[in-house]
Amino acid sequence: MVIESSKFADARRASGMTLETAASACGITRQTYQLREKRVEDFHLGELVKLYDSMNGSGRKLLRDALYDLFF
Repeated sequence: MVIESSKFADARRASGMTLETAASACGITRQTYQLREKRVEDFHLGELVKLYDSMNGSGRKLLRDALYDLFF
């Protein structure tokens, strides 16, 4: 399975979020968030839920698609 980390960054940008705002939404530091985007398998489920909740419709769709690709 190949995890495309760029899809997570695309979802964040589609929501107009910076690394800082996404990190804040997840409750982690910017540096930690940046590492999570590079290695998406290190995201915690709670972080993804918080990130999803803070995104707009476009970002949510892209994040859902990225997560769907992980399992199907």
